[in-house]
Amino acid sequence: MHTTTGADPARLINAQTFLDPYANFRRLREEDPMHWIPEFGVWFLSRYEDIVAVLKDDVHFSKERTRVEQGLHPTVRKWLGPLFKDDPDHRRVRSVLERFFAVPNLQRFEHQLQGIIGDAVRRLQGSNEVDLIRDFAYDIPLVLMPLTLGLPQEDYPLFGAWAPGVADGFNPDPESKAWKNGAEAYEAVADYLRQRMGEIRRNPPSEPTILSLLIKASDAGTLSEEEAVGQAVLIFVGSHETTLNLIGLSAFSFLRHPHELEKLRRDPAMIPAGIEEVLRFDGPGHMCDRRVRKDIQLRGTQLQENDHVWLGLASANRDPLCCDRPEEFIIDRESAPRHLGFSQGIHLCLGRHLARLEARIAIAHLFEAFPRMTLADSGPHPYNENLFVHGLRKLPVRLNG
Repeated sequence: MHTTTGADPARLINAQTFLDPYANFRRLREEDPMHWIPEFGVWFLSRYEDIVAVLKDDVHFSKERTRVEQGLHPTVRKWLGPLFKDDPDHRRVRSVLERFFAVPNLQRFEHQLQGIIGDAVRRLQGSNEVDLIRDFAYDIPLVLMPLTLGLPQEDYPLFGAWAPGVADGFNPDPESKAWKNGAEAYEAVADYLRQRMGEIRRNPPSEPTILSLLIKASDAGTLSEEEAVGQAVLIFVGSHETTLNLIGLSAFSFLRHPHELEKLRRDPAMIPAGIEEVLRFDGPGHMCDRRVRKDIQLRGTQLQENDHVWLGLASANRDPLCCDRPEEFIIDRESAPRHLGFSQGIHLCLGRHLARLEARIAIAHLFEAFPRMTLADSGPHPYNENLFVHGLRKLPVRLNG
């Protein structure tokens, strides 16, 4: 039987709650850590140990045919197909790009990334009040994308034009305009990437790129043509949304905690630890989902095949089992928190090292160029209203205090 206690699941999707989702996560952890949400027909898990157990259990839980996948427009679902695979198909598709996204390989992009972010900071010079999301964070992953995927720099305006529709693609409401807009954007991106892959086949690059590696795997029979294009679309989508939100949330976290920002100013070598604390405290990866593949009992509740669970990664990151004093933003913790900012298990985010690198360089440049930067208002600062992809809609700041 599905039971509930005092915590209100509807607050997960209430507009007011998106201003501070963590208060409700805390209530759910304390009052009802395995909560049935009848509106969606899913169980919501909020405690660290339960979520880690599910993420590591590929026998009883599946990434295929989840509520999220089924709620997407069929066109979006088609091109995000690699995201919704279990092993062995998941491993077969993912292995094509694992070496590309390894830390040693990404170091070759660091010089270009320093230039991209340096240019973005220089464009802010001479202004006083700006929106850091629109005027800074938004373009950084879009400008880097041609280098990693192997796309012409002159096509950059297309990426910006498609980006809003790509974000709309995660809207599960078939009655909304966003649902249709998302489908059109994903089809346009897929058509473009398929065309570019044909051109790369005829003129291979001197250095491996994401597209050239996918082409090689497709030609070798490791991937189908549709899987290769779908993986390219997934990288296109994920590299923008995750990095944009991580940069924005990092700036926001430090500006809200000036004592921690002062630690960075005194010792810039702490920036990597600072980004890890952002990923734990208020990062872009808020939730993920699974379908029950095989009956299992969890926290005294019998889950049956084809039941669905939502995993509150952000809630787990504020659980005392993740770290001491979890409700505080502390960049110099004695031991690194075991956060789930990029998930865990076989679906650990493939592009996590690149997102970290972009955020570290962005924060270093931003606060070095504008040491007196402050928030332009006292808030509230609106997060996007999305349970799974977390970020700020805008971040107004005064660059010179």
